[in-house]
Amino acid sequence: MPALDTLKLPARRDVKGLGTVLTEIEAPTPMRATFVEDRYGTFVVVGDAVLSASARTLTMAGRFIEQGMKPDRTLRLLAPVTPDSSTADDVVIPASDTAELRATVAAVHHGDLVRAGFHVRAYGSFTITGMAVWSDVAGAFLVGGWYVSGAQEQPAPLLESLAILATAAEHGAPVPPRITGTLGEDDLGA
Repeated sequence: MPALDTLKLPARRDVKGLGTVLTEIEAPTPMRATFVEDRYGTFVVVGDAVLSASARTLTMAGRFIEQGMKPDRTLRLLAPVTPDSSTADDVVIPASDTAELRATVAAVHHGDLVRAGFHVRAYGSFTITGMAVWSDVAGAFLVGGWYVSGAQEQPAPLLESLAILATAAEHGAPVPPRITGTLGEDDLGA
């Protein structure tokens, strides 16, 4: 399924290659990063790599991509976004019709493959492509740790755009479990 191609990973993590890419970043630089986490599964962030003033480390969408110039353990792929490599999917276009955005948010189900666009003053515009994960704790859907929905199936405040690329039934790929507790509780199987 073409929509899942975005989430494909090499068989082995290339730590040395990731480290080389990290040393070449001059923040802010548009990048594409693929992360893997138990809680959110595999997801791709496209946006600017910026230097966190407080942590003195490179981040994307508020997520560390390195510490001490060593790739974060969740980072699997990292590449610059160039005019040749960018696609229309990399650009966050705010929804012109809020009713359409609300309808899309209301149609999301746990495990759907989605592409969400956000704009946050500190991080700029970015997209996250990954599985929508339902959180019982928050009563909301998240992708890559960012809220897609809020109360009563409303779009989350920072959400600019949302596309459902494939439903869970259509793609058949592994889906992270629902979030049923806090991070520590989920990790302990509580």
